[in-house]
Amino acid sequence: VLVTDDDVARIARAQFERIEMHESAADEEEDLTHDKTLAHVSFSSRSYTCPESCGAIEITVVREGRVDVPVSVRYETASGTASPGSDYVHTFGVLDFAPGEKEKKFKVEIIDDDTWEPDELF
Repeated sequence: VLVTDDDVARIARAQFERIEMHESAADEEEDLTHDKTLAHVSFSSRSYTCPESCGAIEITVVREGRVDVPVSVRYETASGTASPGSDYVHTFGVLDFAPGEKEKKFKVEIIDDDTWEPDELF
């Protein structure tokens, strides 16, 4: 997430664990991102941008691969150069994908202040 403070930016990143729907992967060297026996969950974009005054940024999570079964994935913000409580609100939760559902969203609240700050990451 890229959050700007009067045109200054911040980037938020997070990682999702690959959710395996099948315990036996045929070949460890196989490209699992194309394996339809697994559900793959990731962000729709590598980064998001918003001004500090945006209030909140909406993050989109997409699911590919096996979509015929329910899948749950945990998410949580992690501090970098930006600090929870003064730059953004620490956010966490679980996204529950129903069978056939390929997209979920969650929001991270951005805290606007009157202090100029350089670009920050969380």
